[in-house]
Amino acid sequence: MLNTPSFLYFFQLLNNWPRFFVFLWDNTIVPVHTVIPIETWRPSFFDNDTTPIVANSLEEFRRRYGIVEVSACSKHFPKEATFWWEILGEGSLTLPLQSTSCRTSFNVLKQGAYKVSVVVRGGDGTILGAGSTTVQVNDRWIVALGDSFCSGEGNPDRSRSAQREAQWMDEGCHRSSNSWASKVASRFSSSSKSSSTIFTFLCCTGASVESGVLKGNPQQIKAQIEILEEIGKTMEISPDVVLMSVGGNDIGYAEIMHALGSGHEVSLFRTLHLRFMFASQQLDNLAVRLSALRPKRVIFPHYFDPSRDERGNFDASCDDFKDIGSQNLQTAEELILKRLNKLITAKCVENGWTDVDISKVFEKGGVCSRTSRIRSVAESLRLEGSVLGAFHPNSIAHSEVADLAWKALN
Repeated sequence: MLNTPSFLYFFQLLNNWPRFFVFLWDNTIVPVHTVIPIETWRPSFFDNDTTPIVANSLEEFRRRYGIVEVSACSKHFPKEATFWWEILGEGSLTLPLQSTSCRTSFNVLKQGAYKVSVVVRGGDGTILGAGSTTVQVNDRWIVALGDSFCSGEGNPDRSRSAQREAQWMDEGCHRSSNSWASKVASRFSSSSKSSSTIFTFLCCTGASVESGVLKGNPQQIKAQIEILEEIGKTMEISPDVVLMSVGGNDIGYAEIMHALGSGHEVSLFRTLHLRFMFASQQLDNLAVRLSALRPKRVIFPHYFDPSRDERGNFDASCDDFKDIGSQNLQTAEELILKRLNKLITAKCVENGWTDVDISKVFEKGGVCSRTSRIRSVAESLRLEGSVLGAFHPNSIAHSEVADLAWKALN
């Protein structure tokens, strides 16, 4: 004989038996939703070849910052299917999007982890499948500003040939993907799969702190620092790394070398003190503007020595230095190059920047060296069709400088 609890259990079983059959019937005619794998990726650092995609204006920056591309295309769905996408993040942010494409993109304003979901419906509204995944949005803003050493002068992306002129990332400023700054930014892009690197590449041949960096000039109507300030203020972010090279044009380094070759060194030496006072003040002015941007790191390589041969001796025996002479090369190193690099080191100490000693790259690789790391006049004419690239580091040197800058960062 059944006791009371057993009787109640048996009664419930009999009472729910018809519902159990209905449940079985429903699940045989309505299949469980297909689980859809979702692929996510961040914008590529490069275009179709090895040239970085840059964000040199607020508009270009907005097109890359916080972009998440998603795809549910691994499964086949009928043409009339619609994809209902949703991305959830910090503060329960919801960004719904209906699309007829299995691939789309989102733009999120805050960094962090986001859950991406999709529901696929047929033409009659039936759910055909669903899926979700998590993506980490971690954008890094790498900035390069300054002069021709930073831009990569002398090293076009594609050299001049009989069929075409030299090609650059930017023709007016002679920016090149072969520059040390571009190579460092490229390493950031390949160092982490979960991050997206946004590169603002503003270095320009002929730029000085006064003309080009803090104020506009004919090549750059808007000053380099103004572009960074506009992006930083509007997007409410700070650069992760600033790579820069400035000071050489502020002391008139090219003019000094010309004076040494034309016999005007006496009048030149009278102005050296004023030239360095001016350069020091300009670097202080730059420090104020950079500080307001709150960059996490600032990397500032020293300037290079073009005077040594493969034995490490001063050498003016080649055509490009024949008017200067070895003694003047030694004078230029002592009174100008070493003093400029000491100034760079001092400003780095004052402002918490990181200076980079690159002397090892050029200690046996001057213009007249058999293992030169400097472009000659003839090379510049052949590669880019002008003499602008002469006396600038070649592509091998830029790779080696990039190695040293990367080491300083890490």
